[in-house]
Amino acid sequence: DISGNMEVKSDLTVKKNMDLSGNMIIDGALDVSGNTTIKSELTVDGNGLVKGNVDISGAVDISGDVTMKKSLTVGENVDIDGSLGVSDNVLMKSNLTVQGKTIMKDAEIGENQRLNVKTGGKIDLSGDMVIDGSMNIVGNMTINDGNLCIKEDITK
Repeated sequence: DISGNMEVKSDLTVKKNMDLSGNMIIDGALDVSGNTTIKSELTVDGNGLVKGNVDISGAVDISGDVTMKKSLTVGENVDIDGSLGVSDNVLMKSNLTVQGKTIMKDAEIGENQRLNVKTGGKIDLSGDMVIDGSMNIVGNMTINDGNLCIKEDITK
């Protein structure tokens, strides 16, 4: 039983358990070869490097940027409160629902090359339209401030 300070000027080897009831200051590296359990908070004041897998069973709060150099798999929903920038192709394996305006520079709609607009829906075009195939109109067609040019016999 030591009741005062103790200074060891060489290596210290403990072959059984060690119980430390106060704080510990280590002025060097800490090398742990077995499993480690920390029963309270862990604060790292420098960089951290993990060379194996990390399993986190609670929430993760990251206040800085995150960079991933490989794939990201998310098992449930994702909410993004800001913009999403994607620099390569996007593959959706199910439906896509957009609840606001959609702006597309180049559009290719569906594998069946078909754009469907529900009854009562509207498509506004502000430029030229080229139809390379048949056009069927069910309902009225109105031409405002323009001409209708028919280049073939329509009496057939």
